[in-house]
Amino acid sequence: MKIIYLTNLFSNSCGSEYVFWIYAKYMVLEGHEVVVVCYRAEEEAIKNAENLVHDEKLHIYQLRPNIIHRGVLFTDIHSNFSYISEGLSILKELCKNHDITIIHSNTYIPVLLGFMISKFFRKPHFLTLHDVASIEGTRFIYRWFREDNAAFAAGAKSIFAKAYEQFILSLPYNGIIVPSLTTLEDLRQLRFSKKNIFVLPNAIDPSLYDQEHVSNITYEPIILYIGRLVWYKNLDVLFLAFKQVSKTYSNAKLIIIGDGPSKTRYEQLAIRLGLKNRIEFLGKVPGRIRDYWLSRATAIVNPSLYEGFGLTILEAWLFKKPIIVSNIKPLSDIIKDGGGFTFPPNDPRTLAEKLILLLSDKYTSQEVGERGYRKFEAYYRPDKVTSTLSKIYRSFLEQETSS
Repeated sequence: MKIIYLTNLFSNSCGSEYVFWIYAKYMVLEGHEVVVVCYRAEEEAIKNAENLVHDEKLHIYQLRPNIIHRGVLFTDIHSNFSYISEGLSILKELCKNHDITIIHSNTYIPVLLGFMISKFFRKPHFLTLHDVASIEGTRFIYRWFREDNAAFAAGAKSIFAKAYEQFILSLPYNGIIVPSLTTLEDLRQLRFSKKNIFVLPNAIDPSLYDQEHVSNITYEPIILYIGRLVWYKNLDVLFLAFKQVSKTYSNAKLIIIGDGPSKTRYEQLAIRLGLKNRIEFLGKVPGRIRDYWLSRATAIVNPSLYEGFGLTILEAWLFKKPIIVSNIKPLSDIIKDGGGFTFPPNDPRTLAEKLILLLSDKYTSQEVGERGYRKFEAYYRPDKVTSTLSKIYRSFLEQETSS
């Protein structure tokens, strides 16, 4: 097959972008030819796929190399317009001169480009939809934008974002890939009745992680959070829980890896709680630093109020560490058969109890982490996930041929 992947970045570090990097890399390893069209390809992502580039199976077209991923739904209008106009020019040539098998788009702007090309050249078009923000309502989306914008701009963007998501859901697709049953249920709740919706979990690539750290793990009095510093990640509850933990374990530390618009607020909260010297804000760090802390932590915590999947769960399991997550879907569904614990997202006391349990009993931490690792090996390895994706493509193509 010759597959076109349309995404914002070609990246092995950002959530939804990482998913498409996995798609591209492992489809090439299966023997398919892959074309990636993106705003920008990160140097590290290209470096980690160099062997595929040399095999001439992976072709990357960068449309807007100045774009920086900021973790929000949209960049500026000019950049989005350029993505579509430049992308159309490139893809028209590709579709004229090559036998393209599948076009597969990431949300949100790449969907428009994929839709246009699929209609113009009558090529099958798939969409990966990571989550459905509309289900949370305009107020939720407003608060999302408000962290980076003035009130009026946030209000306007939230209304537009909700309308735009509804618009892209109304477009025709030959298949929609969702990472969890939760996203599937959200689509149904919106009375979204299209056929060919497939649940395909996300994956992480073990080869991207420092193998020395993966192989030499310990369970020290360290609690780890990895993610963006934004309001819906719910770090207030984690900090309150850690204050209770620190009363029992005076040597415990909470390590925060990540950045975002709420960083200053969280730093101030740590000071108010008397935890300035107990909570370390490391910001964005290189992979080897992330892996160092993953190898040392007793537990990883994801207290988020909203997630499409939660890749930190898989990172914890790769390092055989227990994960504690908010009792929200899909997080609670992913760990329901073992590998971690859940807690009510507004209950720091219960979270503190789980943390104290793991800090006080290293063997429980090891046992829970080992169970998570076995689940990772069984269901979330990238070769297994993309093999299923390949079967989805082939099944569709076979149905098209026979009809």
